[in-house]
Amino acid sequence: MKKHLLIIMLLSLSTLLSAQEAKKFLTEGKEWKCVTSNYSPLHDEGDTPFTVKVVGDTICDGRTMKKLHIEYEEGVKGFYSRYIGAYEEGGRLHAYDSDNEVGPDILLIDMNLKVGDPILGGSCHVSAVDTICVDGIARKRITIGNDAQSAIIWVEGIGSNVDLWFTPTIKHIGEYSMLMECYDNGKKVFSNTDFSLPATSSINQPTADPLNNGKAYDLSGRRINPAKHHGVYIRNGVKRIAK
Repeated sequence: MKKHLLIIMLLSLSTLLSAQEAKKFLTEGKEWKCVTSNYSPLHDEGDTPFTVKVVGDTICDGRTMKKLHIEYEEGVKGFYSRYIGAYEEGGRLHAYDSDNEVGPDILLIDMNLKVGDPILGGSCHVSAVDTICVDGIARKRITIGNDAQSAIIWVEGIGSNVDLWFTPTIKHIGEYSMLMECYDNGKKVFSNTDFSLPATSSINQPTADPLNNGKAYDLSGRRINPAKHHGVYIRNGVKRIAK
């Protein structure tokens, strides 16, 4: 009896430790299907699908990282396929793109963030940290901003629902990108609708409201003037589009 009880306890501990292991974003065989919409009158491309794939390793500035292929269909006006680097360490996900005007190394998300922590240069705050379960796999979810229609949501091992996911670097005016599906070695493991699944647990409760000072910021966290800005920006924790 004691032997059986010990086995059950060990199995339970093993299951708990497995559930607590951080899910990696960058694994071989990972693929994301995305779409970019353009709300600017300067462009008329409409919805443009593209894929992002992990295609081995690369070295940038002496650091070994994963190579990502951002691929558009041949002949798509205004877009071109290209490669960027990406790496993760300590729960932080970085993209590396030499074409980025604010610097090649971009911190996309820190999955260690807690409710109330500022993000995007203080333009908004983390409003919720919880867990969702998709196909039997529990994943940590971080929600940024309080507006359900414009919240930025990150899911562990998957990515973000809108923008900031391998596309924070080169954008036309008015572009707005969304993650539609995530695949792992050909198997679909996540869809856009999964971002809004009910939480299975709450890691911590809100301790602070998003900053509400009327200031506006772009998606890189830089202060901007909305009257002179075109495209997506954030004010009072709400995502907006200036046409």
